[in-house]
Amino acid sequence: LFVMQAAVVTAPGSLQVVSEAKPPVPGPDQCLVHVVASGLNPTDWKHMSAGTQYYGSAKATPTKPVGVGCEGSGIVEQAPQGSGFQSGDRVWFMVDKMASPLECGSCAEYVCLHPRTIAKAPQQMSMEQAASTPLALLTAYQAMKAAGFAEEGCGKGKSILVHAGAGGVGHFALQLARIYGFDRIATTCSSANADFVRELGATVSVDYRSEDFVAFYKADPFDVVVDPVGGDPVGCCCAAQNSLASYMPRSRQVTKKSGWTIGILTGATLMGAPCGMCGAACCSLLPGLCAYKCCGACGCAPQYAGPYFLPSSSNMATSGTDLSKLASWVDRRLIRTHVGATFDLKEVDKALAELEGRGHNPSKVAGQSANKPAQGKIVVKLP
Repeated sequence: LFVMQAAVVTAPGSLQVVSEAKPPVPGPDQCLVHVVASGLNPTDWKHMSAGTQYYGSAKATPTKPVGVGCEGSGIVEQAPQGSGFQSGDRVWFMVDKMASPLECGSCAEYVCLHPRTIAKAPQQMSMEQAASTPLALLTAYQAMKAAGFAEEGCGKGKSILVHAGAGGVGHFALQLARIYGFDRIATTCSSANADFVRELGATVSVDYRSEDFVAFYKADPFDVVVDPVGGDPVGCCCAAQNSLASYMPRSRQVTKKSGWTIGILTGATLMGAPCGMCGAACCSLLPGLCAYKCCGACGCAPQYAGPYFLPSSSNMATSGTDLSKLASWVDRRLIRTHVGATFDLKEVDKALAELEGRGHNPSKVAGQSANKPAQGKIVVKLP
């Protein structure tokens, strides 16, 4: 009997590497991919800790486990006719978590995927590098595309601020800004990452730990601000009082009225709200979104693109096409990724612990220096 190994969540905080998992059987419109490597992201440890399905409320159980991982690279083993793929193709991919079975995840030896979420992997990347890239790169690319920036040279004569330039989404947004030809490319990051972000295209950086970016840039605002830190729209209520929720209102202070603020959905306005997540959505996020859109439409404030959410059906529908375009930029050496750490599948618990440590909980990682810059993605290699 053919079996495979897979990392699954069976309860809140309970992660297991199952050695006798039943391999998936592809549907008539699906590709079967032998996974070589899987990238890990903050959403993985957040759902592992909560013990829930990705972007849903169903609870993981030993009989209905949740598969770990949203992105990866691998080799096509089976492909439907007319899909554009064939056995042996090197691919990078996204797992459509909102349309896949609970147990489907990229931290498994095999995964069934719709061709629309797959693209041929860049030749200039290793399989580990390719596995680390799709989620963060697609987020940066599609979010900026929503504001009209998606082609080479489209930013000429304009300025841009990218928050968290050393982070997963931020370090790709900086490289895209360079491809788009923005004249001034600024970012926020720790001083330890200042050289790193300059290599990616930043012309100036502000240390968010010791400097206030609003005070620094208010007199010389930007045409575009990309906010992957606290990109949710914010209304006036108690739900929007945490430190992350202040990022978008402050970002709008350093954006020209004729410009764009681009927000990545992070849940910043919902975390720790006394009225709960539903109450915060109704009292803060939705009213804030209406205000941002109306003010942008009438020209009295910057336009708002967002809140961007990669797993939505519309974004996933173009993920394969977008990855194909981005692969061509990678192969022209316009985009690069940085893998910070690689783990075997049997060490996936350590990989998630390191990822959680980077999520502002350093005590989770034994021996990690609080001053050590967290650069690059974490990758899990499959057997």
